[in-house]
Amino acid sequence: MNKKINMNLDIGRIYYLSDPTTGDIKYIGKTRRTLEERLAIHFTHKYAKKNITNINSKWIRELYEQYKLKPNITLIEESSFNDIQLFERESYYIKEYLNKGYKL
Repeated sequence: MNKKINMNLDIGRIYYLSDPTTGDIKYIGKTRRTLEERLAIHFTHKYAKKNITNINSKWIRELYEQYKLKPNITLIEESSFNDIQLFERESYYIKEYLNKGYKL
């Protein structure tokens, strides 16, 4: 099943998740939802507690199990983007933060 690409200019957000105990930036993502909604999705059982299959999910689960904390979510950029532009901005920030030495 192919997802249809949205070429309309809708509000999109680039954000990062950071560890509230260390301040380390762990993840950069994109969303059209509010940051609060997106964080809740990251933290659902599907992502944080069941079927742990990626490093991000494992980190969120461990953060909650050890400290009863959720990651901090911080807006990097918000603007009107089509889907391709939003993906390109996310990729840009991932490269920028990796170049700065962050271990995403």
